[in-house]
Amino acid sequence: MSQPSDRRSNLEEFPIFIRSNTIVLVLLGLLILAGGIVRSSGSGMGCPDWPRCFGLWIPPLQEIDLPADYQRIYADRGYADTRFNAVKTWTEYLNRLLGALTGVAVLFHMIIAIRFFRSKKQSVAVWSFLAFLLVVIQGGVGAWVVMTHLRHGVVTLHFVLALAVVALILKARYSALPEKSPSEQFQHQGVSSTLFSLRWQAWSVLILMLIQIVLGTQVREQVDEWIRLNESARLNSTVLFRSLGSAYEWHRNFWMVVLMATIYLCYSIDRNLGPGVIRSMSFVVLMLLGLQVLTGGLLSRLGLPAVPRALHILLGSLSFSFTMALAIRLERTYTQLLKTVTDPPDTDDGASDSIPSHLHG
Repeated sequence: MSQPSDRRSNLEEFPIFIRSNTIVLVLLGLLILAGGIVRSSGSGMGCPDWPRCFGLWIPPLQEIDLPADYQRIYADRGYADTRFNAVKTWTEYLNRLLGALTGVAVLFHMIIAIRFFRSKKQSVAVWSFLAFLLVVIQGGVGAWVVMTHLRHGVVTLHFVLALAVVALILKARYSALPEKSPSEQFQHQGVSSTLFSLRWQAWSVLILMLIQIVLGTQVREQVDEWIRLNESARLNSTVLFRSLGSAYEWHRNFWMVVLMATIYLCYSIDRNLGPGVIRSMSFVVLMLLGLQVLTGGLLSRLGLPAVPRALHILLGSLSFSFTMALAIRLERTYTQLLKTVTDPPDTDDGASDSIPSHLHG
């Protein structure tokens, strides 16, 4: 007698969780874009303290509103070059506000996950809790970035943790999806071994992307250091790139490895699985990666303009996120196919109808 009520509960709870999950993913994307704008505009130290900004919860719009000796105050704290710039200050401040809003959204996402799934699918609650825990750690690392004056390595850690939060939110999303029998295209001999191979190809591409992203953040830190040391000189991209270390050479050449691996993954999916959501996702990954390579070329050709810099960071994050979703989906399809083969589902229990079909995926 309890089965109909359980289905009604799923119909009500699942959309709420998916909406909250989608909101969090959108906010994380916006936050990564905001972080890219902060980096490309040189606004990382627009607020030289944390969590306040120039000692205020809401920074001023003009320098006259600060204490007359504010530069001496911050020089005593180790920020001798501090000078108020309204644009940079408010760019960093709005980035912090967006980060706080994202943190609150992740908190509510965790509460919803625990409320709805702790007794049904505990993995959803676990992934959501880990995402919130990582957001809290991320806030501490953000403070560390400011206190260490954008120290090398700390900024890279800050960005990688943001991608880790995206990965955990995606894991929670796919863990919440109801299990269902794979479609007929997977119901023939040999597909299980093919899916086994494809899922590892996807995870391998994801690892290669992460390596390329870390190399990129290392290059970004070196560029920031060069600009800081040569602030009075005119930006000469040729001189700049020649002065960069091996990280730049690796980052400049490693994209070919990532691109070739992604193309091969798309080819393998298209050849073995044919039309479907998985193939569409793989083509989205390839498109995003191609656009990222294009913006990277613009950066080196045009002398690091601000807009391509921010887009380059965003596209790299989106490429990573969609590849993560693709890998999870392949993993999920493979696991469900094995379950179908070893324990065929009872089609009369109506379990697969507990969630509307348009919410699968």
